[in-house]
Amino acid sequence: MPIHDAAFSCDGTIIALAHGAVVTLWDAESNLLLKVLNDSAVDNVHKVAFVGPDGRYLVAGGMSTGIAVWDLLSCEGAPFTFGSEFFYNGKRSHLDICIDLL
Repeated sequence: MPIHDAAFSCDGTIIALAHGAVVTLWDAESNLLLKVLNDSAVDNVHKVAFVGPDGRYLVAGGMSTGIAVWDLLSCEGAPFTFGSEFFYNGKRSHLDICIDLL
């Protein structure tokens, strides 16, 4: 399964990998799989990012639809609202997202 995106946690101890319908969390030092996250709101995960002042949350974006946010302390979905802006440069489009965690 191809990896579409990767992100390191703020402290560099965890790597999040986006592939297919899941995001996997890995221990950066030992290379051990820590957790597999999935959410029906995300069709095909292509972007991941650690967010929040301490990187407590992980955000995943689907290739065509869907955004998921997980609280990494519980590994449960986190409620959120978002505003977005769509940009088009003639060849590609992307979505810039502002997330407000509830």
